[in-house]
Amino acid sequence: NIIAMAFEETREQQQMYNYFRSCIYIFLIIEIVMNLPITADNRATQFILDLLARFKVFTSVSGCKIAELICICVVCIGTKAEKALKFNLKTMVIYPVLAGLTLVGMCFIFHGMNIGMSWFGFPANRILYAICSVVGTMLVHQGLDGIAKYYNYKVGEDRFNFENESFQQS
Repeated sequence: NIIAMAFEETREQQQMYNYFRSCIYIFLIIEIVMNLPITADNRATQFILDLLARFKVFTSVSGCKIAELICICVVCIGTKAEKALKFNLKTMVIYPVLAGLTLVGMCFIFHGMNIGMSWFGFPANRILYAICSVVGTMLVHQGLDGIAKYYNYKVGEDRFNFENESFQQS
């Protein structure tokens, strides 16, 4: 019965992990929708846009980025370790996080500037903002996830098992 309780707890933790992972990209989508000049032809769509506009966190790029970063940190805490992880600090953490933070910084710059061109009916600066926002958030998530996988692997490592052998549990 105790094993069943532990299994239930693990399932709940997995659901919570998946919820926060989804929240990262839900916030990202809402951020882009609210910060691109999108108009709605449909009354229901306009109602949803007006409803979201009431929440100041969605109309502020910095508010959305803070919410996304909080969700990324929560997700990384729940990241499972990988057994055969060849950890390379530069390629798995430093480069993705630096590139991601640079792109997130650039999204603030593109959001505030006016280039004077338009692509696909949207101002070019807002398209560049959206691209930098999506790619930057994904890179930060990837880099922090790499730290979590490595750290969680090291926490569970047996210091007396030098050969990294697996033993069947009873």
